[in-house]
Amino acid sequence: MVFQYAVLSPYYELHRDEYLHLDMANHLAAGYLSVPPLTAFNSLLIQWLGNNFFWVKFFPALYGALTMVLMWKMVEKLGGGWFAQVLAALAFLCSGLSRMNILYQPNSFDILAWTALFWCLMQFLQTQENKWLLWMGVVTGVGVLNKYNIIFPRIGDGGGTAAVRTPESVQE
Repeated sequence: MVFQYAVLSPYYELHRDEYLHLDMANHLAAGYLSVPPLTAFNSLLIQWLGNNFFWVKFFPALYGALTMVLMWKMVEKLGGGWFAQVLAALAFLCSGLSRMNILYQPNSFDILAWTALFWCLMQFLQTQENKWLLWMGVVTGVGVLNKYNIIFPRIGDGGGTAAVRTPESVQE
């Protein structure tokens, strides 16, 4: 999160899209054609916290930091050591994702939701515990409240585990 604040220049104002998303706090609705309601409620929270530059930039930085933590844990879960984790973190920081986590837009939370969805899928594939399928549903539900495109990986995997062969299905 410190990195996100360190690369911000105090000479630049908010981006025009950030103003659009912040204004949604004044027009709460169940969703808009292009942006579902999570951004509006996040903007309302920013408004309650004082609507200043710090809080506008805080949430994208937080979502980016959480994405990096999940990525770090995924590399660890796949058997990568400290060096692999540092390489993954550097690739994340030196990519366009860093810029995306500077702007207050739904994209930052969208990447976090996709990463969390794949974290749950990876956990399910390794443990075969059904609780991870439920968590995939929760992540997808919250993701849909942010951006509708989280549906695409769910459509691509047949809605969950169509291609997963559990030990019970192999015995049948």
